[in-house]
Amino acid sequence: MQRLLIVLTLAAALTLAACDDTLDDNVATLNAAATRAAGGDFTDEGGEPGEPEATPTPEPTEVPNQFDLTADPNALLVQAWGRVNSLPAGESFTIIATERQMQTFILDILNTQGFSDEVQGGQLELGSGQVRLSLALVDQNGTFGAGDFTFQPTLDDTRFRLNPRGADLGGLEMPDNFLTAVGDTVFYAFKGAPTEALSAVDLEQIGLDNAQLLVRGTTR
Repeated sequence: MQRLLIVLTLAAALTLAACDDTLDDNVATLNAAATRAAGGDFTDEGGEPGEPEATPTPEPTEVPNQFDLTADPNALLVQAWGRVNSLPAGESFTIIATERQMQTFILDILNTQGFSDEVQGGQLELGSGQVRLSLALVDQNGTFGAGDFTFQPTLDDTRFRLNPRGADLGGLEMPDNFLTAVGDTVFYAFKGAPTEALSAVDLEQIGLDNAQLLVRGTTR
């Protein structure tokens, strides 16, 4: 096979050589071609073969201002909202958090608002378009019990509403502002502030699917 390639290469070189001006040049061209062919180099005399261009691997594109906390169970929703609230006006953002992360957020906010003695723990569930919150409570008389709260968030254009769908304190005597504080804290998880007046964002999408909180919007 190599002999056949050598012969073909020599024939090609001879054809090229016939077009040159002098016999010496023709002989030199022929000898060079023969030497290359004998060594296994069957490339054209016009230059060495170029390496095939490597197709660059596309870099994964990062979605700007997307805070997906679901990959890190230790990530905090309060930190995500802190970063969103520090963005300049007109920036789009997305926050995705697990039930557990939203639950931690609500319990921590209630504690910082002065209810650390009353709120001993809690559990949050997301689904069917609702937020269901069950809190372990101690009332003003030292009585232990549970408080169950249900909210249904809705979004009309960019107008967000957190609609109460029931609250049951099981007869516990809680501070007068406790129910309002619970609602404001759940509102905070969706809007980055406890009230609409304090919120610095307009929401474009909310979701409670797959036991996750999704909020997407624009800073203002």
